[in-house]
Amino acid sequence: MPITKAKLSDFTVFDELNLSFTNGINVFIGENGTGKTHLLKLLYAASQASRKDVTFEEKIRKVFRPKDMKMSRLVRRVKAGNRTATIEISSHEATLKSEIKLKTAGTETKGEEKWEHHFLGHSIFIPAKEILSHSYNFLEAHRAGNIDFDDTYADIIAYAKVDIKKGPEPQARKSFIKDLEKMLSGTVKVDNDVFYLQQKVGGPLEFSLVAEGVRKLALLWMLIKNGTLEQGSVLYWDEPEANINPSAIPIIADILLALEKEGV
Repeated sequence: MPITKAKLSDFTVFDELNLSFTNGINVFIGENGTGKTHLLKLLYAASQASRKDVTFEEKIRKVFRPKDMKMSRLVRRVKAGNRTATIEISSHEATLKSEIKLKTAGTETKGEEKWEHHFLGHSIFIPAKEILSHSYNFLEAHRAGNIDFDDTYADIIAYAKVDIKKGPEPQARKSFIKDLEKMLSGTVKVDNDVFYLQQKVGGPLEFSLVAEGVRKLALLWMLIKNGTLEQGSVLYWDEPEANINPSAIPIIADILLALEKEGV
């Protein structure tokens, strides 16, 4: 079930925001600093909160990583006074409501039980910065707190590492998987936490030696091939056009449209 509305007040860069979303592809366009990434992260946190082992507050902390992990750091502080950030994220059947108080640092969330029951399907966030070339031991270091990255990076590595599905490819996906493989001049494999571009000629090439734009295309190929981007899932992609060869943009747009038609 998709997210249908987001209503924010005094949250990070937002004074007031009230948006309704379409059932398919939504595109956010704006100047730097207007909150595009913050909105994507918040919606991703809400989607992840549909899991019974993740709370909305916990995921907000982990995707934003405010100083000392204090939620009060996410309250907009342009004006003086004891301000409160409010968040409402809605689907057709349920609404998550959170309040974050600046002075008391208190946080209250309502609606999580109903949200877990009605919001189905998993969510994937592709960060603006490529991370798969740094995947070796990343998840272990992240869990141990030895590196300071927000959860979107650890999550996408975990999703990309899911084993490639065996068996015949769904007919609807064959054409755009072939398009991606043509742009990559190969496929992708994972060995001992290291991602490689499996070239048609020349053998495997570790991601650290591959252009960033190619690595982004390779990630998309992985998520499609391993079944992560399946019907009912939600994809949040921050700056999908960054570092991509302009000639590849129309193909990526066609792939996203095809995925949407399949229920992503």
